[in-house]
Amino acid sequence: MSLPISHISRLLLPPDYARAAQEFRSGSRDGAVLGLEVIGNALKERCPGIYQFLNKEGGSAFILQKKICHTLSSFSDNESLSIADQRFKNRLRTIDGLAKLSLEYGSAHTKNAFLCLKTPIREKLDRGDAPLADYQDKMIRQIEKGPFEFPLPKRLQLPSLPTEEERKEYWKQLRIATRSKAGHIGVFYTYSPCFMEDLVVKAPIRAAQECFASRIFQSLGFMTPDTLVIDRYSKEGKLIEQALSPFEEFQNHCRTIPFQKYFVMNRVHGRAFEEIDEATAKAAFTNDKICLYSILEQIGQIAAVDVFLYYQDRFSHIGYSNLGNLMCLEQQGGRITTAVAIDQSIDLSKPNSGFVAAKSKLEIIHEVLGDVLNSDGRISSAAVALWNDIPDHLKQYVNEQDGLHRLQQGLVDGFQAIAERITPELLHQIDAELKPEYTQNDFIHLVDFETVLEMIQNKVQLEMAFSVLDKK
Repeated sequence: MSLPISHISRLLLPPDYARAAQEFRSGSRDGAVLGLEVIGNALKERCPGIYQFLNKEGGSAFILQKKICHTLSSFSDNESLSIADQRFKNRLRTIDGLAKLSLEYGSAHTKNAFLCLKTPIREKLDRGDAPLADYQDKMIRQIEKGPFEFPLPKRLQLPSLPTEEERKEYWKQLRIATRSKAGHIGVFYTYSPCFMEDLVVKAPIRAAQECFASRIFQSLGFMTPDTLVIDRYSKEGKLIEQALSPFEEFQNHCRTIPFQKYFVMNRVHGRAFEEIDEATAKAAFTNDKICLYSILEQIGQIAAVDVFLYYQDRFSHIGYSNLGNLMCLEQQGGRITTAVAIDQSIDLSKPNSGFVAAKSKLEIIHEVLGDVLNSDGRISSAAVALWNDIPDHLKQYVNEQDGLHRLQQGLVDGFQAIAERITPELLHQIDAELKPEYTQNDFIHLVDFETVLEMIQNKVQLEMAFSVLDKK
């Protein structure tokens, strides 16, 4: 079966088409799954014959769907082009050549070198005129002249959640809910044509503690999705329940998890840190160390907040390494620039397990503070633990000394940000906002956070005083 691209694209009217392309560009496994479901849903509604054909062959049908989706995402600006067009074939050959060079030398570096080619040559390549025999040699010679310096792009901003009225329309028109294939069992990615930004729904045991953690990150200006707790039995909660109930994965979740609250957040179009594979890392970081340095510093900052929250499910400096709870955003040119903290919760207010701990949580936090905020400028054990969490195929793009220095600096900056921006008044404000959502198992011991905040502020002030004395 062969369908012209233009015919398939007409079947997928906005916002389906653009939404699927957005999911594929995120680079995550969950994004690819949701993108495929968006395409499949559109085909099922608008051309059931094609949908049925694609689902006849089992695994091979899935591969065919995937090929169609990726092809569509590639043609977002060229829907009318035909593969029989010779100029288009030439342009594809050029794109293929650039892609191979990107993997070898780094995507940002390759793009810069391409822009350095003389305008007439570049215009012919862009138009798809017959490829010049020596263009690839010209590219390689230009690339090898590097290195180029690429300043950090403008910081990305994550959107705020829609209003309650907007969300109600979203739930009423919801068409897809697919459970995350990794991480927490209660994470559902949803799709509704109501508006272009999709929402993520969780049905956890401790939604208020997760929202409290999110508010702390937001107060510090660190990247994290905007979040909201919604009672399962409220008007909006019932709308969510009605929207999700047709999906078997959600039904299974309801049978196994006795949740009382929904936790709603904005969709982050990025990939988990653990999903940065070798090819992606090579394309992103070969000639773009400034972005890798920035990512490492952001990891240090997030790790400092994890100490404040006593959150143990992200990095091994205070818990266990789970890089699925750290996302990265990709900007134009394939530059991976921004670390986003997701799925964090409050372990400080959770009761201890049945085992007697050798040290209390406050004692451990005190030790980490003394380790990181040291007056002799040494690399902390916490920074070493974070370095050990970084996958080996990423470490090859930065030497260990530089990597440890960036992580250490991020930790210090994170604790300083907490000392400067978090106040007892802010803690009480967040607590008051969330208190109506507290349950018997989901609450905050505010006094614990006031104690830890005082510990951090005192330690930061002490180290700043030592620093002034050293300079004198």
